[in-house]
Formats: sequence, structure tokens, C-alpha cells
Amino acid sequence: MFRQITVESTKTIFTVWQNMLWFVWRLFNIPHLLKTLFSPWKKDVSIKSWRGFHPGKSLEQLALNGITRLLGSIVRSLTIITGITTLTATALLGIILIFLWITTPITLPAIVILAITKSSLSLWTLALLHIAMIVWLLITTTRTSSDEEQDPTNQQWYQRTLKRLNTDSLNNIAIEEILRQNNLTQEDFNKIIAWEKNQEKEQKQEKKWWDKNNLSKIRSIGQEWHYAYTPHLDRYCTDLSKHDPTPLNKARLVGREKAVEMLLLTLAESQQNNALLIANPGTGRKTIIHHIARLIRTNQTEGTVFHNKRILFFETTSAIAQAQSTGTPIDYFLDRLFFEAAYAGNIILVMENIENYVDVNSATNITAILSQYLDLPTFRLVSITSPQAINRLETRSAIILKSSKKIIIDEPTNEEAELIILDHFKDIEKKHVLFTCTAIKSIVQYSSRYNSQIPLPERALDLANESLLYWKENGREGIITKEIIENYVTLKTGIPLGEIKEQEQEKLLNMESFLHERVIGQEHAINKIASAVRRIRTDITDKKKPVASFMFLGPTGVGKTETAKALAESYYGDENKMIRLDMSEYQTEAGFDRLLGAQERNEIGRLTTATRENPYALLLLDELDKAHPRILDIFLQILDEGYATDSFNQRINFTNMIIIATTNAGAVELREMLDNEVPKEDIKQKLIDVVVKKNSFRIEFLNRFSDIILFEPLKTEELLKVTNLLLEKLQKRLHEEKGIPLLWKNDVPETIIQKSYQPLFGARSIARYIQNNIENIVAEKIIRHSATKEDPIVIEAKDIP
Repeated sequence: MFRQITVESTKTIFTVWQNMLWFVWRLFNIPHLLKTLFSPWKKDVSIKSWRGFHPGKSLEQLALNGITRLLGSIVRSLTIITGITTLTATALLGIILIFLWITTPITLPAIVILAITKSSLSLWTLALLHIAMIVWLLITTTRTSSDEEQDPTNQQWYQRTLKRLNTDSLNNIAIEEILRQNNLTQEDFNKIIAWEKNQEKEQKQEKKWWDKNNLSKIRSIGQEWHYAYTPHLDRYCTDLSKHDPTPLNKARLVGREKAVEMLLLTLAESQQNNALLIANPGTGRKTIIHHIARLIRTNQTEGTVFHNKRILFFETTSAIAQAQSTGTPIDYFLDRLFFEAAYAGNIILVMENIENYVDVNSATNITAILSQYLDLPTFRLVSITSPQAINRLETRSAIILKSSKKIIIDEPTNEEAELIILDHFKDIEKKHVLFTCTAIKSIVQYSSRYNSQIPLPERALDLANESLLYWKENGREGIITKEIIENYVTLKTGIPLGEIKEQEQEKLLNMESFLHERVIGQEHAINKIASAVRRIRTDITDKKKPVASFMFLGPTGVGKTETAKALAESYYGDENKMIRLDMSEYQTEAGFDRLLGAQERNEIGRLTTATRENPYALLLLDELDKAHPRILDIFLQILDEGYATDSFNQRINFTNMIIIATTNAGAVELREMLDNEVPKEDIKQKLIDVVVKKNSFRIEFLNRFSDIILFEPLKTEELLKVTNLLLEKLQKRLHEEKGIPLLWKNDVPETIIQKSYQPLFGARSIARYIQNNIENIVAEKIIRHSATKEDPIVIEAKDIP
């Protein structure tokens, strides 16, 4: 064992010496400095700017250029001399250290004895350094050997894998059972092991400062000395190739390899080396830029055309604002900046949202000055835009499209998004908390379902960050589980997720009773809706369509709207989570713009705005039969595909909504059928035929609904219950707001019905009567001071006008 450690330690010290020699030679970049020894310093040369023969100007130009070349040669020569000296010192120091290590049994005791006898501080220092070297070599070698021989179950990657699976131990039988319980595949298991092993390997690799991979990340001296300064341009840029202050400075590239390859090939071209990145914000389009900048910053582009390049993220808005504030013409101001970029020879300029600066009708239009540089071989521009903005570019600035290579970046897949989450939180997971495998999958799944307006991976990262904050407030263990994700999403959306607990189970199984607390009668309709809610909760519905969609057929005032409110409360947790649109307001084609917006007038749509602000809500479309046919086509797509596209070409998601359309079309025919005692099982189909025949709806439109539910006119006993329910609401409101009790005699509800009920308006006629008459009685008693908190208001039949 001792002999093996000694041999390995000897190999280590030889490796360190060789790597340091290689590093010093590379750091001082001697071959490159010799090659460019007499090049002008930072490309600072005087260019001929006159016509004809002018001896004086020519001599002045020659003298100036000679001075800058002399300055460059002096600096490079001094650097070469320093490099050779450092290389020689490193070689000698390595020989001494190797000699001391090999002869340790002899030299170390001798140095210690001499230090004691002569009391020499320098000898004591040498002895301590010798001992430190021995200790470091032994520790390094022993640690490497122990890592190789260590039982896998005791290694860090194994313990972290257990946490990812939320278990204490693993064996072949346990693995299969755990994967089955968590709905994970063997591929998922292999991926997480590979990730953890790679993370541990990288952490160990980072600690080996002498390793060539780590030393190679340090950039060589004098790499940019033969490129020009860009003093004015630098004021409006972030040089990502030198320092990246953003959270993307360490972001790993996942699933973007082809886009990066295409971008690098485009920028490497000698002509038309400009690129146009087309992607929605949130898809990781800037990550690609930051990734390439990190490759340059860590010297991983050596041997390619990108070696020594600078990636400058251009703050276009700041530059234009500065030009405007100083009264300088924008083209003149940008010309100086773009000239510096082109003349420097190693600049890659990045401009975000390029479409905002190429509008010919805008005061910030830079198309003219930009077009002068796009074809220059030393001017490289990476423009970033979105798919929605491409149309504007095509109509406003064809020169950008003509001079740039289009690179389309799609959203990452769910599997890629899971790896992006792991990479994004890897530093946090080293110290604080781990996301389990099922939690990561749930984050991607629920973010796609409940926040699909934002693309991957941003929506998944947003949910992961929010869940992390929720865990800090509510979590106990050092892991974030699927249950924590589900609890947070439920808190955010009001939609119950995860395992059905006992209390919720009882509510679901008795959903009919819950709905009947608010809706009187309509047994058939309530039974159908309750069954639909149970299906929704068990998560077996189509995720690409609205949660559910119903067409409520029936006369006015029979409980259609109240049923919608009760459904909103039962599923979303609040009856106010309901968007209500009176479709009688959209009878003309002009209503289309009011719903989806009008881009030419910069007018946003009512439907799209309400849906964006309340994506988890019930959408009630009152009297849908009165809407214009073109508007019905919008809802045909929504019911079928779960989304609509507004006038700004933005997709609006409806897959988290319950959609209910109401209509009283065919109400007269329904009453006639009931009077003629037509069998109930035949009424629904006959009523649908009537609605289609009247051209209220097309049959293909009705077929898009999950169910068409018939609401019948209320019977006498149901009207009594409705009246009592309305009086109880008034009673509750009066008590909460005024603290005054309200009572009524048993014959009051029947009297109200006799004096108010109109079959054409249903229960609404009763509600209107109570508002106009019963509330008036209450108001008069309060004004006369005949009602107090101790003395209740009592309504009798004789009081009712």
C-alpha cells in the first residue's frame, strides 16, 4: 500500500511539473508574440486620408506608424523575455521539488538537522515547505485511491440519487418497485444516475488546479494586442467574452447543439457572416449567446476562428437615447460605434429585438446606417427577434433578412427542460435542497398545463423558483417532492391536484348535494355536471382541450347562471373565478375586434385580456346564440383545440378553463313539449333539432361541447325553494351589513310567487320582485327606526304590495 502511494505521488508531482511548464509556455503565448512582434499596437495606425503626393503628410504617417509598431514590439519583447524567464524558473523549481521528493528520506532529515543546528529561518522555511509538499501529495494520492476503491453506496452521487427517488436504500427489487410507484422509467433512473455521477466528477475535477483542463481556461497574455480598441462602443456594450454578470454565465447548453453549430458556421463565413436568431423570449435564445461567450472566456475556442473574438451585447436603446439627448443624428452617432466594431476585427455584435429599430416611420430607425456595414467581412452581427416580429422585419427592413442567416430555435422538449432545471439549480442543490425526480417531472408537466402562454424552459424555471420559495415557507425536509409542487400549484390556481384526501373525497362523492345547496331542481343537469367534475378531478380528460365545455339549453330564470357559479366555486374554489360575457353585445362582425383585439388600432381584446388575467376560471358565454357567426367560429376552434390566436398573433390558452354557453333558443318549443308530455329522453334531441333548424347553431358546433345539458322550467315546489333561497340571501346580507335580523311568515314565499312569477322570465321575475318590493319594505322599516339589532324585521303577507 505504501509503495503504491509513493509511486502514485511521484507520478502526480511529475504531472504537475509538466502541466505547469505547458501552462507557462501557453500563458505567455511566445509563438504568437514572435509572429506579431512588429505589428502595430492595438491596430493603431494612421490611414491615408488625402489625394495626390504630399511628402510631408506621408513622412508624418510613416513616423506615426513606426512609433506604434515600435511600441508594440517593445511590449511584446518584454513579455517574451518575462515568459522565457518564468519558464526557466518553473523548470528549475520543478527539478528541485522532484529531487526533494525522491530523496525525501535523506534530504528532509538533513534540512531539519541543519535548521536546528544553524537556527536558520530560511532552512526552517524550506523544511516546512518540504513537509507541506509531502502532505499535499499524500493527501491527493490517498483521496484519489480511496475514491476509486470506495463502495458505490458510500459515494456522494449514490446518496443524492436516493434523495432524488425519496427513498433510503436501493436494490434490484426495490428499484423496480420505486420506479413503478413514482411512474418513472428505467431510462429516467439511468439519466439521474448519469447526471449525479457527472456532477461529482466535475466537482472533483475543479479541485485539481494543476489539471490541464483547468489551466487551459486561463487566457493567454497578448491575445488581443493586434486588434483595435473600441472605446466608444464599449460604453454601450456588455463584453460577455470577458465577464458575464448575468445568471446565464454558467448555464449549460441543453438541446441547442444544432442551433449553436449553425450560428458558429454562419459567423465563421468570410462574407454575409450575420445571423438572425428567431425564437420567442423564454426559449433560451440568449443562453446560446452566453454559451458561446463562455467558450471564448474559458479559452475553449482555441484553434478556431472564434479564438480571441469578443462578444458584445449592444444596448441599442441606450446608444440611441444618448444620441438623442446630445442632439447628435442617430446615424452619425451609430456610424462611429459600428466603425469601431468593423475596424477592430474581432467583434461579434449582438442586438436584441432588432425589429424595434428598423421601422422606417420611427425616429429610432437605424436601417440605413446598419445596411452600410452588414456586408463588410469584419462586421459580424447577431440579431435576435421573435417569430411574431418576422413579418414586421419583412415589410420594414428586407436588408436585415437578406444579409443574415435565419436560425430558428424551437422550445426544448420536456426531457430537455428537466435537464435544464437540474442545471439551473445545481448550485442551490449542493447546499440546501434537492428536487426529487417526480418533482422535476411535475414542474414541467404542470407548468405546461397551467402556464402555457410562456414557452419552455422559462415557464418550468418560473414554477420551480416559486415552488422553492413555497418550500422555504412550508417544507420540513431537505427535499422538494411532487406533493410540494402540487400543493403550490393548487394554492396558485385554486385547482385541486394530487392525491384525493378524505375531505375532498366526501365532497366529490356528494357533489350533487353541494351543487343543490345553490341550485334548486334540475336533477338531470346537476347529475351530469357532478359526474363531469369527478372525471375532471381524476385527471382523465383531454389536456389539449378546455377542462370541460357545456351548452346549457333552457328558458330564462331556471338556474343556468347559478349552476355556472356553483361549478366555479366547486372546481376553482371561488364563484368569482368566472369570466362572464354577454354575447348579445357581439351580434355584429365588429364584435370580433372587441373580443380578440385590433392590431391596426392597437386595441386589445376583451376575451383575450380576461383570459390572460384569469387563466384558471370558468368562462360563461351568456346567450351565445345571439353572437355573430364569425364569433362562433372562434369558439369552435377554442372548444376543439383549446386555444385561439388574437389579432397580435399571440396564442391564448383555454385548456385550464371550463366553458359554459347558455341559450334560451327553443324555450317556447321546450315548454310545448313538456305541456304535451313528450318523453324526457326525446326532448333533448328534438330541442337540438329545433335549434339547428332555426340556424341558432350549426350541428358541428354543438358537437364540440362535452355535453349539452337541458334545463327545464321550475315546478311550483321548486319555485318555493328558490324564493326562500333568495329571501335567505337578503337575510344574510342585512345581518352582515346592518346587524338587523330579518324574519318572514310561512305564507310570504307563496304570496311573492303569486304576485311576481312570470313563466317567460322564470326565477328572475321573482328575484326582481324581491329587489323592488321586499327590499323596499325593509328600507322603509329601517328609515322609520322600527327595526333595530334587538328588534327584527318581520315580513307578513299583508305587507306585500
